[in-house]
Amino acid sequence: MHPAVEHLTEIIPPGAPRRSRDWATAEHQLGTLLPEDYKELVETYGGGVFDETIRLLDPQCPDEDYKPLAQATARAEILADLRQSEAKPTEPQNESEAQVLPRAIEESGAYLYWLRRPGQKPNEWSRAE
Repeated sequence: MHPAVEHLTEIIPPGAPRRSRDWATAEHQLGTLLPEDYKELVETYGGGVFDETIRLLDPQCPDEDYKPLAQATARAEILADLRQSEAKPTEPQNESEAQVLPRAIEESGAYLYWLRRPGQKPNEWSRAE
């Protein structure tokens, strides 16, 4: 188990038994592998609202609005529109190829993303908000 997830389970014991997800299908649909700690977190606690604050996206959530693929598609369209209509700062070299992928939604409506840079493996992605 990833050390961060293990530590979290010591502080906040999971309420339900661990349930596997079909990560191969989810990753195929997204076109990328996902970080191991995220997969362990979702399998340990499930998707949905965590600590009444953050809604983890879950590939097997019955509500399409909280599935990673649905959010990745919707957020990519919204962000593309913003890039066309808003001035953006000068990007460092190679940052133009970086992408964001949503991983959770705060109850305030803010999205939590991974920042995916070319050549990085999923466990190396930065967390962006």
